[in-house]
Amino acid sequence: VQVWLDSLDTGEKIADCAIDNTGSLTTFQTFSAEVKPVTGQHDIYLKFTGTGTDKLFQLYTLYFTAEGDTTASGIKESEPVGRYGFGLGQNYPNPFNPSTRISFKIPVRAFVSLKVYNILGEEIAELAGKEFLSGKHSVLFDASHLASGIYFYTLRANKLTQTKKMFIIR
Repeated sequence: VQVWLDSLDTGEKIADCAIDNTGSLTTFQTFSAEVKPVTGQHDIYLKFTGTGTDKLFQLYTLYFTAEGDTTASGIKESEPVGRYGFGLGQNYPNPFNPSTRISFKIPVRAFVSLKVYNILGEEIAELAGKEFLSGKHSVLFDASHLASGIYFYTLRANKLTQTKKMFIIR
């Protein structure tokens, strides 16, 4: 993999940094490259130079520092993301009566909490409270005992949280 920086003003390549295989998705290594002094805005491109399409790539942190500067500025994910990323899907169908399916994906094996709340923030149901392998998952939510209205569902895995809303119509 090569990381390319290119100036939006001139379209000129200002740096490239070759990244070698670290051996696994959980082994991180630092790679750096010198960048000529620039100002303005820049695009960042990732160029995959290896062979085969079954390879995984995981960029955990991207920092920009001035030479000799010990403080870093840049982009950092709170958790590394793997093949599946992290995400909570919109329930389907929505609106629904009496049941709906909620899908989610997690990048690594993790303890997952998936809970449903009413409009007051009170917990109505726990749909998941166990460890899941990385990948795509879904659960069925039976709301036959609930009144019509707006409800929220929240996915928590590792340090990541995402919430969506759904509608029950009787």
